[in-house]
Amino acid sequence: MNILVLRSSVAALSALSLSACATTGSREELGTVFGAALGGLVASHVANDDREIWIAAGALAGGFLGNRLGRYLDEQDQQRMALATQQAVATGDAQSWTNLENNTSGRVRVIDTEVKSNSVTVPILRERISRVPPLDIIGETYRSMNSSNLRGGPSTDYVIVGNLQPGEIVNVIGQVQGANWYMISQGGVGSGFIYAPLVEAASDAQIDDSGFDAGTDEVMEAQIADHQVCRTVEQSITLADGSTHQSTMEACQGPHGWVAQV
Repeated sequence: MNILVLRSSVAALSALSLSACATTGSREELGTVFGAALGGLVASHVANDDREIWIAAGALAGGFLGNRLGRYLDEQDQQRMALATQQAVATGDAQSWTNLENNTSGRVRVIDTEVKSNSVTVPILRERISRVPPLDIIGETYRSMNSSNLRGGPSTDYVIVGNLQPGEIVNVIGQVQGANWYMISQGGVGSGFIYAPLVEAASDAQIDDSGFDAGTDEVMEAQIADHQVCRTVEQSITLADGSTHQSTMEACQGPHGWVAQV
């Protein structure tokens, strides 16, 4: 885990503890406070066999834990619902699941899609990124198809600031508006631009950032003007007693994946 992500996680846990002291401390209330950012953090506190499931659910996992439906489900069904939510938001298609062991089922469907113009803050390496142009946010994993150069801006006129090896997995923050270039991040920090045809989508791949660690003195925050897709989903569950429960949540594309809006 890079130093920036580690400090963010510690801060979130500290705030969570303070919230627990100041409120009744229910799972619903505490989850609502931090849900959008805790998918990976949740993964670090569950059994190894379940960790990949929570990581796959991404930042929406925490958002679902904050949702009032989470209190009706056990951990396995929470995982199923979090994954269904992630898949529905990412694809726009309805997703369903059933647990035959306890006769519980769930369904998630997109009820609204909207493109918003927002300003998003992302950390970048100050010595690498020369300019941050407006982006269409993507926030997905990609694979380098060949040995490829990273540049300080979205054209070959910019200096080479790094490279990717064949098969290397990175996060694509977004595509430069009006240009066939991607801005990528490594270790959660924007690290350069790559010509889009040199990488391919790899949504199921896991990023290994163990060899990339940026110190806080190397990182600065940049405001990115972007077009951001947001989707509202309806989540519904049916329990063994026949009762049904529904809720809605909104998620927007962020620089590192879909993020629940809480």
